[in-house]
Amino acid sequence: MTFTDLNAAKDFYEAYAHHVGFSVRVGQHKTANGVITHKRFYCDREGFRQEQKGCLVALLASASY
Repeated sequence: MTFTDLNAAKDFYEAYAHHVGFSVRVGQHKTANGVITHKRFYCDREGFRQEQKGCLVALLASASY
């Protein structure tokens, strides 16, 4: 999918997450010349305690300027 900016990607992912039934956690981001070029969004259960495994959804948003 293509979005106009990283905020549009975040809005889409949050709406999808709400529809499916999970929350979003914002992960790492990369910058170039002070501008964010990549940002990761995860399921709120991703990467934590073992008993909460099972979330297979994530979004890596990349900006091209």
